[in-house]
Amino acid sequence: MSPDLREKTVTNIAYSAIGKGVSVVASVATSIVLARYLSARDFGIYGFAVIFITFLAQFSDFGLSAAVVQRKDLSRESLTVAFTIRFLLGVVLCALAFVLAPFVSIVFESHEVVRVVQVLGITFLTGALSFLPQTQLTRGARFDLLSASQSISSIVNAAVAIALAVAGKGYWSIVVAIVASAMASAVFVNAVHWERPRFHLKGDDLSELISFGGKVFLSGLVMFSIFSFDNAVVGAIGGAQALGYYSLAFSWGSILSGLLQGVVLNVLFPMLSSIQNDRRTIRKIYLELLEYAAFFAVLLHICLFWGANEFLRVVLGHGSDKWAPALGTFRIMCLYGIISTILVPVGPVIVAIGKADVQLKAIASASLIQTLLLYPVFRFWGIEGVAVLVTASYGTQFLIYLPAIGAEIDVRIVEFVQAVARPIIAGFVVISLALVLSDIVPSRMNWATLVVKVSLCGVSFIILHGLIGKWRLEKGVIALIMTAAQRRTVR
Repeated sequence: MSPDLREKTVTNIAYSAIGKGVSVVASVATSIVLARYLSARDFGIYGFAVIFITFLAQFSDFGLSAAVVQRKDLSRESLTVAFTIRFLLGVVLCALAFVLAPFVSIVFESHEVVRVVQVLGITFLTGALSFLPQTQLTRGARFDLLSASQSISSIVNAAVAIALAVAGKGYWSIVVAIVASAMASAVFVNAVHWERPRFHLKGDDLSELISFGGKVFLSGLVMFSIFSFDNAVVGAIGGAQALGYYSLAFSWGSILSGLLQGVVLNVLFPMLSSIQNDRRTIRKIYLELLEYAAFFAVLLHICLFWGANEFLRVVLGHGSDKWAPALGTFRIMCLYGIISTILVPVGPVIVAIGKADVQLKAIASASLIQTLLLYPVFRFWGIEGVAVLVTASYGTQFLIYLPAIGAEIDVRIVEFVQAVARPIIAGFVVISLALVLSDIVPSRMNWATLVVKVSLCGVSFIILHGLIGKWRLEKGVIALIMTAAQRRTVR
């Protein structure tokens, strides 16, 4: 990677990190407050609505955002066509959410879900109105403004959710907060990058946009089945309470992969698209990012795994056992978090080089396994069995991606293994010793025990990882930060 490209990438990642950092802090604080004030049933009712809204959301963009960002040359006519389709989809889906909401309540046997679905349908309109400024800011690498938008949205979400939760509004605290934050984001991006909407459905580029966007859309639709079909089965069979336990465990297990997606990959996708023919540079970027992703994935999730009991009871349960039934699922989802985070970097690489069909094939294979086995697994082994199945099926995507990146950007399997081996070995050793120590030394359910566990686990992992890798990764991080700081000083 050239020095200028590296500097630009680091700068954009820094902007994105600020926005995502605010988002994560607000999200964690909100999640803790909601877990204390809301019941598992409240989370379950919201989860019922999200399953349906997420399904409709797969049709709201139709991969058009990715298609617009990925194209090297974008005409005004193509952008207008994309916006027209996006706006029409938003209107239609908002109407469908209102009309079909009663049928959702029949499936999940919960009348409360009707109004929740109808209110969340408003987000399809706000998303459509944000399309033009969002895509143009992304293409222009204005991650400072995108970061500000994300920060504003997160702060509004947290403020509204916490205020309503404390006021005793139950699941409505989540629903209203989501709509309010979506509106705030839409207002901000249009204020900083206003473009007059134009409507047009003809053009030579229409078929090309639909072709590329369609592949991304199908990948998203299949991805929905991975992330939502399990919720649908758990909720329909186990009820709102079981879904509440499962969704809480899943959300914490996937927090780092979501963070990586927001901080790094939203920056890398447009950048990789601009150099899509330079496979050598893309290869180097992917391997570097893979190392960092594996390191932080293992570090975070072994700490969560060891401190899971105290975290659920002290932090989320406020000293109670209300979330104790989610313990086994929570720990299994820590393994899912490692796998999903390591898998995240390959997505933007594959799509940026125009191989969205490979992504579709990988996601479809995982979805098929999960769909075939989910019902019997839940019947026999409950939400813990579902967590194991989701983790295993998600990991099967490596079987598709590894040969693909080998053929497209010349990443050999041995190089992939070398990138992830050190953190995995260090993590396995640390967590094994931690579990042995837990059996020998009894612990108390308080904040002090949680802090000691997390600190001991994290420090031990960093030291062992550094010794195994001769501190190469750690030195690389320091050197990268110092180089970026020096260049900014010179300017």
